[in-house]
Amino acid sequence: MSSVKKRPLEKILGAGYMLMLLPAICLLALNPIYGFIESYASVIDSNGEITKPGNWLVDIAFDYQERLITLLLFLFALGLSFSYAEKYFKNLWKVAVEPKLAEKVSDVRDEIFGIVSTSTIKGILSNLESAPVKESLRDVYGKIYGAHCLRDNGLFSHVSQEFNPFLPEGSPHRSGYDRNITIIDNNDGTITWHEVCRYRIHCISFDSTFEHAGDVEAVAPTFPLKYFTRSFQENTISTDAMDAYDVKISVSGNNVFDAKKDIYPQGGGLASSNPDIKRIGFDNGKFELQFEKEIELTKDWTEVEINETSLMSKLDNSFILRSKTPICSSRITISLPVSWEFKEISFANKERWATTHNPPHVLTAKTDTWLLPGIIFICTWKAKNELSEATANLGVG
Repeated sequence: MSSVKKRPLEKILGAGYMLMLLPAICLLALNPIYGFIESYASVIDSNGEITKPGNWLVDIAFDYQERLITLLLFLFALGLSFSYAEKYFKNLWKVAVEPKLAEKVSDVRDEIFGIVSTSTIKGILSNLESAPVKESLRDVYGKIYGAHCLRDNGLFSHVSQEFNPFLPEGSPHRSGYDRNITIIDNNDGTITWHEVCRYRIHCISFDSTFEHAGDVEAVAPTFPLKYFTRSFQENTISTDAMDAYDVKISVSGNNVFDAKKDIYPQGGGLASSNPDIKRIGFDNGKFELQFEKEIELTKDWTEVEINETSLMSKLDNSFILRSKTPICSSRITISLPVSWEFKEISFANKERWATTHNPPHVLTAKTDTWLLPGIIFICTWKAKNELSEATANLGVG
């Protein structure tokens, strides 16, 4: 059995109606009694006259009749006023007050909830080890961007697999990458390529300016220093090229490779005494040198410098910059002979680079943002009124 709970205002109106009806009920109930007393009850007074004792009750009723009627009308008017007031204030509440109040309450609730939620999340994260947070990372991205992030073949899974290895603070990266290339025309079908590449390896786990995670494993990080070149032709300019070829690689001012000292002829080919030379020789008529060394890092910043001078064919007319690791900020400068011009210039993210051609045969490109792994920059050139027919790919991996 159900019951309807009345609101306070309805209770007040009900009480008002009862008060309105009470006098009328009393009159209706007492009138028969008055009539009976007046008709059948009589006594002889002190003067010997017959009187009816019920008359004084009737007289009192008639004396207060006007007042009762006035009270009845007042209570009736009061009830109507309550009724109209209830309707008015209900409408005022619904139209003017309730929406604004609900909006304010909602804003305050959301603000409080946001503060509590943010504080709660930050508090939980501050007390957790990194492993359980890492396991829940996909769920977090799913909450932010949608359920597609939860799929094993989704973009989030692919991006995480590709870039997560670079995110730990013990994972170093290159910063302030500066590459300066100068090309000199020897006017005999060859060019002299001179290049200086400088950058710093940044290891955040050693940097005191960063707040470090408490459960990061204290291991000595390493950085894979790699150098690769594919340049001059075999059996054409090889003798002069080998005489001109010079590469020096230094880490924190200490030489780790010197071509003049570490490369020598052997059995009609070339050999090296440096254990970090992974390949040296000719492939399809092109000289190739591949250098790889794991650099043990012991401080936050480690300087690397690569100086190269080589003799190449004039037909080698392109440069490609590629990277297998992220780079933070970079500058590239390529200086051609005055009579040469750039043919094609292409960046992976052109909007992130600021470029200048002043003078026209010198290209300078600079960015202060991050460069992601992959092909970063490509350019080709030619002598004016002369179209080159071959290209060479040069880059630091």
